Amino acid sequence: MNKIIDLLGDNMIKIGGNRIVFVFKYIPYIIKIPNLKYGFKLGMESNKQEYKYSKLKREDLCEVKFNLFNILILMDKADVISNNISWLEFQNYIENKYRYDNMSSFMLEDIKPSNWGILNGKLVKIDYGKIK
Repeated sequence: MNKIIDLLGDNMIKIGGNRIVFVFKYIPYIIKIPNLKYGFKLGMESNKQEYKYSKLKREDLCEVKFNLFNILILMDKADVISNNISWLEFQNYIENKYRYDNMSSFMLEDIKPSNWGILNGKLVKIDYGKIK
C-alpha cells in the first residue's frame, strides 16, 4: 500500500507498507518512522537495517544521518527516480552495474525505480529496509 498525502506544496507524507516517510521542501533530509497501523515491527527493522548499512559509507546508499532507537531515522533527501521510466531498462542497468559487487544480492533486492534516487549527481538506493 503506497499512499502519498500532499501537505502544503511540495511537502508530503508517503505511507508505505511498513513505514511512513515525511518529505519537506526546504529541508535536505527525510524522516522515516514505522507505520503503526501496518507493520510497526517490520518498520523498526527496516530503519535498523538502513542505519546498519548506511554505516558502510557506500556512495550508492543514501546516508542515514540520525537514528532514534530505530523508531525514527533522518536520511539525506534524494530526488526519487520516477516509476514512469522503463522498469526493464532500469532493472537491466542495475543488474549490470552490481553484477560483480560484493553486496550484489543486497543491492539487487527490490529494484523498482522508486527505491532509487539521485543525490549530488549520483545514483543512490533510498529504500533499502527489510522486505516482508
